[in-house]
Amino acid sequence: MYEGSDYASVGNDRVWVEVCDMENDGNGVYGKFQLYGSATWHYVGDGNGSQGGCGNRTFTNRVIVFYVLRTLSVRTPAGAGSSNGEPAWRQRMAGQPSQRGTRWRAAERG
Repeated sequence: MYEGSDYASVGNDRVWVEVCDMENDGNGVYGKFQLYGSATWHYVGDGNGSQGGCGNRTFTNRVIVFYVLRTLSVRTPAGAGSSNGEPAWRQRMAGQPSQRGTRWRAAERG
């Protein structure tokens, strides 16, 4: 799933995911993943911006829905976030009615 040149992907095993920031535009990128049998969202980001390397994670259950999101106005410092991987800027927006400051695309995998 792409947002411009940035992307989030799920491996063929549906438990390994990767998120890559491929644009040197000052906007961060992260993936939002939902697992089979769970209503909880899990977040994986590319903590070094457009530099080499991507963010990845292996989950214990298969991914059924995922989004790729790009921050538009607030840049998350590398490594910032909560213990569950949720970006710090998203924590600050908790309880607000929308995810202002992001663009998103979704994919469903069965």
